[in-house]
Amino acid sequence: MGDSRPTGPLWFERASCSRTVLSGADAVDLLQRITTNDLEEMSATDVRNTCLIDANGRMLDLLSVWHLGTELLLMGSENQGEVLRAHLADAVSWKDDVQAMDADEALVLLTLVGEGADDVVCHFVGELPESGHWRMGDACWCAQPMHDGEADAWDIVCQAGSREGVLALLARHGVSEGDEQAWQEERVARGWLEGGREVDGTVIPLELDLWDSVSFDKGCFTGQEILARMESRGKLARTLVGLTCSAEPPLGRQHTEAGSVVVTSSVEHSRLGWIALALVRPSSIEGDGKFSMQGDAGQVEAEIRDLPFPG
Repeated sequence: MGDSRPTGPLWFERASCSRTVLSGADAVDLLQRITTNDLEEMSATDVRNTCLIDANGRMLDLLSVWHLGTELLLMGSENQGEVLRAHLADAVSWKDDVQAMDADEALVLLTLVGEGADDVVCHFVGELPESGHWRMGDACWCAQPMHDGEADAWDIVCQAGSREGVLALLARHGVSEGDEQAWQEERVARGWLEGGREVDGTVIPLELDLWDSVSFDKGCFTGQEILARMESRGKLARTLVGLTCSAEPPLGRQHTEAGSVVVTSSVEHSRLGWIALALVRPSSIEGDGKFSMQGDAGQVEAEIRDLPFPG
């Protein structure tokens, strides 16, 4: 597959990712009760990831929480907004001072990736925000995504009314719009999770290597016992890995010589060929990491790779 993409960084609009603003004196306490990370000590300009899970520890959403001083901005996974807001509504009691506002129409989320992205962000906000913090410019807020594969990658949030101005500034600095193919290449190669694929209500956060999004020391939260048991045993039933494949791999559960493999995402990468994200048994990594699957056009040879894929 030839690489016909523009040179320089790319921007992607993340319209399907939910944007929710929480306000009120008990907003942080609410998230403490229903999500996995410790958000108690967050202060203005902090950014932290946390997971929304059910009572069985299954992942419902991965949230990036931006502390805005008097409000919290929650940015969720693709197509999970209704799930998040339903859980927020159910969790708020009559005595909680918490208000949740659907900001999908009011705020725009862009992700900027590629060599040169750091310089562009400097033009927007003056200097690069420190890891785990956002920084505000004249037209937008910027922060680095809080997960692996984050080099040369930034999240940009702006008011809907500022969208065209922000896009014009990006174009002026040589940033092009990326299409869905380019987004999937970046996402899969970096090992970034997507709602409905890796985040689908069946996987436990630790299996997705979200250890930094879980606190084992804070007070009780929904699903805590399941995660604490897995952490104390030091054993996972499966773990997320990358795959290089000889052809397009079949999605879903596959029975292979390496055991059960669940392929969650795949894309034909312009440089790496067919690559995928998959959940495999930890024992599969201990061998040579090679196995075969039956694809639509015949047998597909696969090999397990660390995430993110090499640059």
